[in-house]
Amino acid sequence: MRFRAMTIFIAIMLFSILATGCQNEQKQPVKLKILLNSSESGYMQFYGGQLYEQKFPEAEIEYITFDMLKAIEGDAAQNYIKFIREEKPDVILSSFYSVLVNEGILLDMNAYIRKNKFDLSLLDPSVMKWLKAPAADGGLYGLAPQFSSSALYYNRSLFEKYGVPLPTDEMTPEELIQTARRFPVKDETGKPLYGFHYGQISSPDFYLNLINPKGSIFDRTGKMTMDTTEWKEKLTPLVDALREGQLSYLSPSDDRNNGAYNEQYLFSQGQVAMFIGSSDQLTELSSAPFDWGIVVIPHDRVDPVGNLYPDLIYSIYRDSPNADEAWKYVEYMNSEEVAKKRSKTTSALLTRTQFNQEREGVSLAPFFKLDMSPPSSGGAESAPIHPLFLSQTLYPLINRELDQAIQDTQSIESALSRIQTEGQVLLDQEWNKSSGLKGGE
Repeated sequence: MRFRAMTIFIAIMLFSILATGCQNEQKQPVKLKILLNSSESGYMQFYGGQLYEQKFPEAEIEYITFDMLKAIEGDAAQNYIKFIREEKPDVILSSFYSVLVNEGILLDMNAYIRKNKFDLSLLDPSVMKWLKAPAADGGLYGLAPQFSSSALYYNRSLFEKYGVPLPTDEMTPEELIQTARRFPVKDETGKPLYGFHYGQISSPDFYLNLINPKGSIFDRTGKMTMDTTEWKEKLTPLVDALREGQLSYLSPSDDRNNGAYNEQYLFSQGQVAMFIGSSDQLTELSSAPFDWGIVVIPHDRVDPVGNLYPDLIYSIYRDSPNADEAWKYVEYMNSEEVAKKRSKTTSALLTRTQFNQEREGVSLAPFFKLDMSPPSSGGAESAPIHPLFLSQTLYPLINRELDQAIQDTQSIESALSRIQTEGQVLLDQEWNKSSGLKGGE
């Protein structure tokens, strides 16, 4: 009897020791490696990156970053993919999201979403549509807790003073220019007055994207498409308004770092009737000494597309050995709990729509009424060219020639003809160079 009791006691002790050992083993935290799309300090300051570690203090997180500026010396996307395969991060705050999806770099989250009953219906449908767009297999390879968008801000007091009808949610780019031209270029005190102000980006290339956001400067076969009747019709009223001063304008030689040319500052001073701004301006304009409002940005009524895009996308590396823990991280950073905390401290638009009702007493609806552009569209994005070709080569040509039209030293027809001819030479050179590099890989 005594022997049997001793045997049972030893068995219980062994079980306790084994159980304690298993618990200690389970408590060993998994070290997650997270690839950021910004600096670590930026992630903490602007995106609430510290919230996961505050919730789970036992978590071990290693943050790594990718030098995007260095990467664009070659093929930025492929360099990024190479970096991912070498570093093997568990969570990726995605740059080149659509490329990573198409290259099979990311893990489809649908199984985790179903298993954990993560309710996608509570997230903004336009954001979800954008995230699902690159996946031909119906997969979901990322979640975004916030997004960026713009609205058209307008000075109601100025509109009423000059008897101009107020902007509406249905305004087109052409109507924006027509409306801007109804304001004088100076107020009664002699100060400059702008019907529309585009701030430090008031150059022709930015106005091109405003008046024709889906129009391509060249097509997918590498042919320039600027010397057309359609472009002439769109550019004529724009050039006239820029020349006469109803729209803000910076020539290629002007200083774009001039703080006095800040559209928000001039708007708050009553010198601008309309400008396009983000949700950040809502708080900053709350004390403006006049009545103002916001409407949806000007857009094509037939095919309305906005400028919404996910501001931060959380994805899981397909080959992560810690996929379960990575999902736990992604799930929490996209949770209602985090959104509720961040809604009190951020000016960003949150993907959880319950927190996007109003701010400073102003409805946020104009920021997300329009659908998002898909993550890949347009001739330039699908063309075999260097990512800086547009900004460093083609746009300077466009700005130079259209500036001469604005200064009235050449006609719009002449400007478009020169852009077409000289632009084709530059495009051919870049197209052949890039195609040759890709063919030799």
